[in-house]
Amino acid sequence: MSTQLQINNLTDFISVLIQKKKIILFTVGIFIIIGIGTFFKMKTPPYYSAHCSTLVLFNNINNDKGLVIQNNFGLDKKENILPLRLYPQIAHSIPFLVQLIDSNSITDSTLLRSEELENIIQLKSHFNISVDEANQTVFIETNMPTPMEAARLALKVQQTLCNYLINWYSKQQELAIVLLQNNINEVLEKIIQKQQELQRLNLLKTKQHSISTPDLIRLETEYQTLNTLNTTLTKQLQQKKLTQQNLSTYITTIDPVVIPNSPVNSSRSVTFYIAVFGLLGLLVSLYIVIIHPIINSWSNKNE
Repeated sequence: MSTQLQINNLTDFISVLIQKKKIILFTVGIFIIIGIGTFFKMKTPPYYSAHCSTLVLFNNINNDKGLVIQNNFGLDKKENILPLRLYPQIAHSIPFLVQLIDSNSITDSTLLRSEELENIIQLKSHFNISVDEANQTVFIETNMPTPMEAARLALKVQQTLCNYLINWYSKQQELAIVLLQNNINEVLEKIIQKQQELQRLNLLKTKQHSISTPDLIRLETEYQTLNTLNTTLTKQLQQKKLTQQNLSTYITTIDPVVIPNSPVNSSRSVTFYIAVFGLLGLLVSLYIVIIHPIINSWSNKNE
């Protein structure tokens, strides 16, 4: 025969709690232990995020006046432009990542040991690059265990990307300079030829030989055209060299790297888990010692 639980007032309620305190404390204790275990299982190391943004205006190189003139003469192909949408792929490529690793730890950039390759691949997960092509802006975000590491990596990625772009466009300018110089040399050779022909015709003219006036006019026109072309290409060559020397001016930092103050993933403290699971244990123990007996009491009355 089961003992029926009678709770008519607050005094009865407190009396039951005192009588069943061992069950209550035991249940609450078990849940607190579970809460502490959950805390250590769910706990993740904090990481810090650093950001920066950079304005990249290399697409404007083709807007130089000299390029338009040069292309009108058909002596140079349009320069290659590296689309901003490719920047994230470039930054996560092995050659780029090698530059982010301490050079002293890499024996040879073309022959990587397995542990070196693992470090490089792991580095990819610590930074992200996104772009705004319309505004020609590059955004860099890093995540590292400490604020200083996050800031240093963001700055290193920014510097490495800028150096990569400057080197890439410098090579493009160098190719264009070589092509221009070759074109200028060809034009100069033609100028010399036309000049010699004009001298020959003028010499014949002075000796009162019969000379075709249209031929003389044609030669003079071609000679003037070649001189104009030579002047234009020479200016273009100077512009190319000037552009190559000032490629760094096409890059501007909008938002500099700032050392983060607080972690991104602030984990809940062990106190939170103790409080939550302790409360849950208390509710369960109250169900065991009070609610469940009352339900049984009502069931027995109805039978």
